[in-house]
Amino acid sequence: AVANAALPGAHRAREDRDALLPRRLATWWQQQAQMADASRGSPGARRIGGTLELSFKEIASVQGIVKAVAELQLASGEVEPPTDDQVALARSAGAHEGTPAASAPPAGGASVDTAAGPSMHALGLPEPKRRRFQAVKLDNNAIESLAGLGPVLARVVSDPAGVKLLDLSFNRLSVGMASDIAAAGCEGLLKLYLHGNAVESLGEVVALAETCPSLRALSLHGCPVREHPAYRPFLVATFPNLVTLDFTPVTPAERDAAVSWRKMTKVKVPPVAPPPS
Repeated sequence: AVANAALPGAHRAREDRDALLPRRLATWWQQQAQMADASRGSPGARRIGGTLELSFKEIASVQGIVKAVAELQLASGEVEPPTDDQVALARSAGAHEGTPAASAPPAGGASVDTAAGPSMHALGLPEPKRRRFQAVKLDNNAIESLAGLGPVLARVVSDPAGVKLLDLSFNRLSVGMASDIAAAGCEGLLKLYLHGNAVESLGEVVALAETCPSLRALSLHGCPVREHPAYRPFLVATFPNLVTLDFTPVTPAERDAAVSWRKMTKVKVPPVAPPPS
């Protein structure tokens, strides 16, 4: 009877805890927004050694990155709008080649890799200037695939190998990330945020360990793969330099235990699935 009488109180405690979650999330989002505002307002933002901030831009594919950067640079006065002649020439070049106007090469410039997205002049925008960035933030968009990330970064980032943080959280990614990150020349990544995506295969995560051997921070919480019973010890043992996993520190004791466990445990790792077409 005493145990039964305690149940309502336990339920109320759980309800109170659950009621706090929205407020905690709101506080977290507010902190993130403040950090983003500080980044945008700092002299280093979008410049050498700064952050390319493309969060909440409704980007549906990596090819949309170029357009977003061109719009940012135009709004900040960093680049001048194209002339009417440049726009007309770019559009006519596309029509002459039998390609959509938006895919035409920039007027008076080198041709654009079609995997890197459309010509900005053909869209009435300037071609973006390439800058060095240490962090690229693409979180909270609608990106389903990283196919073409290499050519895209080549149009907006002067040194992809210098990118140390790549934030892809809260998108729709599931497969193919490792090969696309490697093709983009970002093997030197130290922090990779993938939480809030659709990654469900350990094979995809193992491939990331091979692509980014220096990775020190990785986040996958909110992804289906996190439900794997061996998720944390397996990843701690797989990424030799990992310092935090899902924003929780990896202690030396945890690493030693995970490595020992991995030596004695056979975990079936599925092959990497082909990226979505």
